[in-house]
Amino acid sequence: LKEIAQESIKNVSALIKKYTNKDISQYDIHIQFIQTYDGVEGDSASVSIATAVISAIEEIPIDQTIALTGSLNVRGDVMPIGGATAKIEAAAEAGMKKVLIPKSNLKDVMIEKKYEDMIEIIPTETLSDVLENILISGSKKDKLIEKMKTQAIKNCELHELEEATEIAKTDDEYRFTVKTNKDTYQSKTNIL
Repeated sequence: LKEIAQESIKNVSALIKKYTNKDISQYDIHIQFIQTYDGVEGDSASVSIATAVISAIEEIPIDQTIALTGSLNVRGDVMPIGGATAKIEAAAEAGMKKVLIPKSNLKDVMIEKKYEDMIEIIPTETLSDVLENILISGSKKDKLIEKMKTQAIKNCELHELEEATEIAKTDDEYRFTVKTNKDTYQSKTNIL
């Protein structure tokens, strides 16, 4: 792995520990990058790596009709990647029914007309969004997502939370603003 990919793995490890409360050093984890001859250079697989490891540790299967791409930052936000259009088209060619991409890449996507009916593009903003869309439904998934959301709230409190104000509530989500002593974040949380 090249430098950026190595940093990405460190971020993924920290996120897995943060959101699952499991020390992954207690597991024998091996990630194989298929068809890479010169090494892995970027971090656009970090969403896939985190999803695969969490799926294995939590014993929750992944929907194999969904492809995914995206970079993760240390907060668990899905960051933009390069080559989104080509990755979506490749997923469609491979027979995938859906593809999860960073929401911030949506404006850059220009897939050929022939792919539009072949694949559904689902934008994601957080690791929680990714897992909600790709893990097979069941009580284990529900518990994991709830645990992740609870952990996210605790993390806000740990970062010197000054104010959390609900700004909107619909039938299926809350949108709120969190103010810390350093930053203001806007977020949304789906209601299960």
